[in-house]
Amino acid sequence: MQSKGTSYSTALTAGVAALWLEKHGAGLRAAGHNPAEIFMDVLAGCGLDPVTDGSGAPLDGWGYGRLDAAKILDYPVSY
Repeated sequence: MQSKGTSYSTALTAGVAALWLEKHGAGLRAAGHNPAEIFMDVLAGCGLDPVTDGSGAPLDGWGYGRLDAAKILDYPVSY
């Protein structure tokens, strides 16, 4: 059975956020940054791959696209 929807995307995003916080959270807090704001910037900057129909047009129902955990975790963050 194939599943989709916001329930799955919420859990996936929370898991990636937890991994990202483990990697960067302490350093960002120590430098006086808000990790939640930085994480949102990382998501907007690299973490979402749009889902298209092959011609570049976005597919309906996919919202902002697919989360790319590897890109998010590898994205350089300055403290």
